[in-house]
Amino acid sequence: MPIRNFREDWVRDVADGIGSKRARANLPHELHAKAKIKIEIIALAGALQDLLVPPGNKFKRLQPPRSDEYSIRINDQWRIVFRYDDSGKTVYDVLIEDYH
Repeated sequence: MPIRNFREDWVRDVADGIGSKRARANLPHELHAKAKIKIEIIALAGALQDLLVPPGNKFKRLQPPRSDEYSIRINDQWRIVFRYDDSGKTVYDVLIEDYH
């Protein structure tokens, strides 16, 4: 599923493996490699169901009012949130957020 866009430039930096000042300020540096891998997993998935594996992704659709968004976990505190366009089979508005 190709990724159309990122909500924040620093998230694109993490996805591209760039340790920018913004990326380091928003996500602990020790999680950058794992977050990059998880973003790659999203980009390489053929369908949303592919994100169910491995179970550690904890893939889920968010609850209202964010029911148009999905997430996978980086760890217990951080997750990658995104929207999915079923008609174009693309992922967009990718964001990394602190779950707590």
